[in-house]
Amino acid sequence: MRGKEKLFIASFLAAFATAQPKISGHLEFGIYSPELTGFESSSLFPSPNSVTENILLGYGFLYQFYPNARLGYASHVSLELGNINTSPFTRTLTYREFVIETFYRPWKRVEFNFSLGPMYNSGKITMTTEATDAEWDALLSDFGNSGATVSRSDEMTTSWFGFSSSVGVRYHLMTWMSVEAKIGFMENWYDETGWEFQGETVTGPVLNLEDIPVITTRVIFGW
Repeated sequence: MRGKEKLFIASFLAAFATAQPKISGHLEFGIYSPELTGFESSSLFPSPNSVTENILLGYGFLYQFYPNARLGYASHVSLELGNINTSPFTRTLTYREFVIETFYRPWKRVEFNFSLGPMYNSGKITMTTEATDAEWDALLSDFGNSGATVSRSDEMTTSWFGFSSSVGVRYHLMTWMSVEAKIGFMENWYDETGWEFQGETVTGPVLNLEDIPVITTRVIFGW
């Protein structure tokens, strides 16, 4: 390989190694403050605590399509596991952001950014119950058994739209890794009468998800 070709390849690899990544993914930890009124007033649900009510875990991706702008997706999940009487249940509230983000770097390693975009969110309550089943009892009895207990899992689901905005500061530890803190708000147009159970529309828990402040920290990996 000739000297000029070696120099070109070395220059290209050096530029790639030091350039800011255009595609990035992140893992995040967040805190928010909804009012889960329907769960708090329920005689069956466990009382929410600071973990099940206020913690968000999430991930996301961003693509830099312009020198100071990105498009991206982020998902944040609020999760609760427990038992209703003796039946295990799972409750999830999932917030999905489709954002456009602009940013400014006053220094080489420091970035300030602003994000906003629509949201498509969902809620799900899953419960596994145990009961006897006449058909299985008859079949097992025919084989000389005493009967059986059948496990069954059903779920209530709902979805709604929203909007989010936030400001953040990012510190680049390396060309491919950075940390970020964000603060913002979520506006949710949630309706408790829009839940579904086994194909039928039912009323779910009353939740106040309007104008919720959100604080998140992220670890970002780019390439």
